[in-house]
Amino acid sequence: MIRAIQSAYYQKVMNPLLAETLYSNAPAKSDWKYKHFSADLTSSVIEQELQHEIQLEWGLEVYSYPSLQLVHNDTVFSIAVNYQCSIRSTIISRNV
Repeated sequence: MIRAIQSAYYQKVMNPLLAETLYSNAPAKSDWKYKHFSADLTSSVIEQELQHEIQLEWGLEVYSYPSLQLVHNDTVFSIAVNYQCSIRSTIISRNV
């Protein structure tokens, strides 16, 4: 299920926050897991957990993904995500 949702988000550009995305990537409707999934998705317990996670996200000042936060001594540090490989740049520049 997790892989299906990740594939929907990263490869099919589907919003994983929408119920239709989750349902379209759920197990087959005839499968007993689908019935459990459908019940869980609309349960108040799941909604409370979601709201807790959202509050945690806001408290950590996470505004985009991927993101990296370090919590040390009750202080949150945002670590910039850099997709450049500085080690390779250093190695290449040394060999020139």
